[in-house]
Amino acid sequence: MLRNYLKTAFRNLWRNKLFSFINISGLTIGITCCLSIYLFVQHEMSYDRFHENADNIYRVYVDGKQGDYEFEIPRVGWPVGPTMKTEFPKIEMVVRVDPKGPLKMECNGQVFRDDLAEVDPDFFELFTFSLIKGDPRTVLEEPGSVVITEKVAKKYFGDDDPMDKLIILENEEQLKVTGICEEIPSNAHFHYDVFTSLAGKDLGEWWMSARVPTYLLLHPDAEPGVLEDKFQILQEKYIAKEVKAYFDQSLGEYHKRGNRYNFHLQGLTSIHLYSNMMSEMEANGDIQYIYIFSSVALLILLIACINFMNISTARSSTRSKEVGVRKVTGASKKHLIAQFMIESMIVALIGLLLAILLVDITIPLLNDISGQTLNRDFLYQRNTISLLVLVWILVGGVSGVYPAFFLSAFNPVTVLKGKLRLGVRSGTLRSILVILQFGISILLMIGTLIIQRQLNFIQNINLGFDKEQVLVIDETSRLGINKVPLFKEDLLTNANISKVSISGSLPFESYGNSVFKAEGAAESDSKLMNLMNADKDFMNTLGFEVISGRGFSKEHATDSMSVLLNESAASAFGWTSETALGKQVGWRDQFTVIGVTKDFHYESLKEHIAPLLIFSYPKLSREHFYSKVCVRIENTTDLKEVMNVVERTWENYANGEPLNYYFMDDYFNDVYKSEQTLGKLFRFFTALAIFVACLGLFGLVSFTTEQRIKEIGIRKVLGASITKLIMLVSKDFARLVLLAMIIASPIAYYIMNRWLQDFAYQTSISWWIFLTAGFTALTLAMVTVGFLAFKAAIANPVNSLRSE
Repeated sequence: MLRNYLKTAFRNLWRNKLFSFINISGLTIGITCCLSIYLFVQHEMSYDRFHENADNIYRVYVDGKQGDYEFEIPRVGWPVGPTMKTEFPKIEMVVRVDPKGPLKMECNGQVFRDDLAEVDPDFFELFTFSLIKGDPRTVLEEPGSVVITEKVAKKYFGDDDPMDKLIILENEEQLKVTGICEEIPSNAHFHYDVFTSLAGKDLGEWWMSARVPTYLLLHPDAEPGVLEDKFQILQEKYIAKEVKAYFDQSLGEYHKRGNRYNFHLQGLTSIHLYSNMMSEMEANGDIQYIYIFSSVALLILLIACINFMNISTARSSTRSKEVGVRKVTGASKKHLIAQFMIESMIVALIGLLLAILLVDITIPLLNDISGQTLNRDFLYQRNTISLLVLVWILVGGVSGVYPAFFLSAFNPVTVLKGKLRLGVRSGTLRSILVILQFGISILLMIGTLIIQRQLNFIQNINLGFDKEQVLVIDETSRLGINKVPLFKEDLLTNANISKVSISGSLPFESYGNSVFKAEGAAESDSKLMNLMNADKDFMNTLGFEVISGRGFSKEHATDSMSVLLNESAASAFGWTSETALGKQVGWRDQFTVIGVTKDFHYESLKEHIAPLLIFSYPKLSREHFYSKVCVRIENTTDLKEVMNVVERTWENYANGEPLNYYFMDDYFNDVYKSEQTLGKLFRFFTALAIFVACLGLFGLVSFTTEQRIKEIGIRKVLGASITKLIMLVSKDFARLVLLAMIIASPIAYYIMNRWLQDFAYQTSISWWIFLTAGFTALTLAMVTVGFLAFKAAIANPVNSLRSE
């Protein structure tokens, strides 16, 4: 029996090549999209899950409020973690990870720069990063010990054994290689090449310094919520004295004013998708995008299944006599259902196998679009194979169940008498399915247009400064504090370089913050302010607008004890841009306000502009204040020559140090990398969804025109024009697409309006977006329908009337 079912199924597929091709192509594209998005989602969901104790590892973060400024920071003071371990027995292990960034390292007479982090000795016991050499329990036990990745070992030592060899840091500290680890997996939330031990280091004692990421391993039966409640004990024992020292008030008074500084726990496996705090170690993902892409995958797969159902039921009249004959010769309803379900499962299986092959081939393209490092191995893991089997069963079942029951229910007497009447107009369910698939396509199209509009808004918004044609030379503190100003002056001798400035931080990059109060105000009225440090040319180089007072100037020697406020900072202190001038702000040291800048965006557009203070190298000068040099290039027609000049000038001061640079507008674009990825993936999958919908429509219209070929021939003989004949076939489908637009538009508005709420500064959702999406879908549908209708309309009516 099964053999007969299979033979009949393959014969039917081969006999109806066009419709088989449409069904298989639609399902292949739908499953390919679903599988591609699954790989992307799987990679995002897998972050940090490879650690052996991942479910019991938590990161400590601060939820705080100071005045009007609320903040969440994934870093705490140095003593917080060790003290927690002492106070609470449920904490089994504490590891702090202090990122130092790229540092100069010397080995075998060669100079290298790699990302380094200082970590506690238990680092490789807490985190399951595989060691090629060394014991995880003791590898960082000794002061001055270092573990390097396999890639760094090869780069520094070639084929020699690195163990017990020395690496000299830029501060002349000698490190002994005690271990080699594999490369940090791409799905970890931090990546470093060199790990040195914190053993023997003299660390700070301030609890409210928000200095270092700290991780805790909890006992398996520990309850994180209960443990968080116990953290309140630390407030009275340790935070209270710092509140008294900083703000001259008791902890109770501090809380009564609405301020807080609370410790919370965040699960390790939730960091990548659920954490978007300031001072993250790396840019994280967003769980919303997982929901969005998962929904898109299911919707495209649904469109493909709808195609199968539509075409199968539309073609029911061609198989009605087959069903009638089978029933008359003794076939039961369950046998007929089995026949049609097997045909559906075969089509789904072919589509699935082609989809697997297509995904395997296009993974490099998917990586390019998504910015991920997806691996083909994901395709052949047990979980993925199980999912594929489930997809095959669901797709085959969903696509075939309605046609199977629909076809098997035919009355053999009615069918064999030729009284069975079918068509698009009589197929209410079929019309609903057409509306559904084009509604999905229009929804995706609207989403694509709004995402692109928001990205364009971000690109073109007035940031309050000019990011174009600005070259940023990074880590210039390596030249030495005395050489950086000389390097700057040498750059200015080039005619193509108009302005150069030195700074410790830049917009959209890391910045510090500290507590300040206005002159004469009580300590309890202090404000938490964000800080930037720059030289006197900083404002002119980036084109900030000073709306009151003046900027820093070489003519004023006292500017090292002056400060610029943005409008938000002036407002936070209770001043206007005019009344702020001449006022004093500070804590231990007092700085005079010499100017107020127009508010500019120095954080993501997802955040409102926060209060900011800009200093011109205060007397607490440190090397990191000289870490960036901004170069405004006037002539970009010969950018290569300008870069040659910059490189030659650097070499005069760098003593072999490599030049690290980037353009500010490129860095700005990287800030919105996840949104750009969302936009690219949406465009890609929306195009595929529309293609699959039109492919199904092509099959449906092909069959409809085939069924109405005699009607079209008679109308043509009676004088109907080609235009009227095309309208005859097209008008029903046009109504369905228009109805799909009416239904999809409010749903798309609600979803995209929710997405835009993530941005403090956002574009508007204009009416023309919905009109454009609907008109595009209608045009594509009418082109598909019109092509086949035109082909039928121009056919010789004699041939049409002869057809059986």
